[in-house]
Order: sequence, then structure tokens, then C-alpha cells
Amino acid sequence: MPHLTVPAGAPRPLKTSKRWLSILNATDQFAIDIPGHGEVAGMAGRQYGLEDISTVHIVNTGDDELHIEYDQADIAITSVADGNVSVVNSVNIERIEREVSVLSRSHVGQSINTLDDVVLESGHRVQLVAASQHRAELIIRNISVNPADVRIGGEQVSDNNGQLAEQSGGLVISNGAAVWAYNPSERPVKLACMEVMQ
Repeated sequence: MPHLTVPAGAPRPLKTSKRWLSILNATDQFAIDIPGHGEVAGMAGRQYGLEDISTVHIVNTGDDELHIEYDQADIAITSVADGNVSVVNSVNIERIEREVSVLSRSHVGQSINTLDDVVLESGHRVQLVAASQHRAELIIRNISVNPADVRIGGEQVSDNNGQLAEQSGGLVISNGAAVWAYNPSERPVKLACMEVMQ
């Protein structure tokens, strides 16, 4: 993700070529000066709709150098709790009386990206999704009306490799790799896909 460094007490211009500006991380408080709209508070975890605004100024209101990490996109991105945990008070263990087994789970905020259905003609290969470090899972379901199977895998997927998804069957892929589909059957195949983002 892009980074921006702003000296203490100074503004720094930021070109905004996309519709939305998302602040991912910031080392301190700051303001965003939006031409024609004035200053608004800058904060990590916020997203700003900029419409036709081509430049904003990031204003460092602190006494130290400011570092921010940001992203720009043409789509609105909804954020939920990030699952981070901070320990405020230190923990001091003097003695362990007996061993304790604990099952723990980490719950991370997630969103869903629902993709358009993919129709794949006989003998054709298509990329379903590009690689994404933000994807936790890809859910694929073969929703073909007529009996037709499809192969799911990497770019080299073909009629004799890749995981088979039969009619009315599906797959869940738990990583962020690029995923391709190949139709070895004689009929068109229709796939429904959904990404679970982290």
C-alpha cells in the first residue's frame, strides 16, 4: 500500500485519482484539507468520498514526523472490527501450579465480495479471481442447469488436472491465490463465486 511522510507542523499534497481515499494506518493525529470543503479530522480506519477532487492536503498537526499508509479505490469498502488485541498492563507470572490446556480462536473482521456468475463454454479456460492477499476464502459452486462438470485450479488447469466440481457441487479455497476454471464437458458451465475478505 502507498505510504506518505509529512514533516511536523506542515501540509503535504496528495493526488487523489480515485473516488475513495482510505486511511489504513497513521502514526499520529492529522487533518485533511479538502479544497472547497475545509479541513476534516484524519484518522486510521476512515474512508473519504472525494468525488471529482484531484488533490487533498494531509496536514501534520503534531510535533513529530507523520507516517500514513493509505489506499485509493473507485469502490466503497466497508470495514468492520479488525480483531487486533492490545495488552495494556504487563503480566507477571510467578509460578505455574499445573498445566492448563486452552483452545483459542482469533476472530478477524471480514467482508464478502459477491462476484457475477461465470458462464464457461465447452473447452474454454477463464480466470475466476486474481491473486489477493486480502482474501481468506473463495467459495465456488457449479450451478449449471444441465449436467456438466468443471475443473478448478491454477492457470494450467485442464481436462486432466485440477479439482473437479460436479453439477450442484462446489469448492472452498482457503488462500489468496489466483484461481482458474476449465470446462472439459460438452455443455456450457455456470459458476457462482463469492470471496470472503479479511
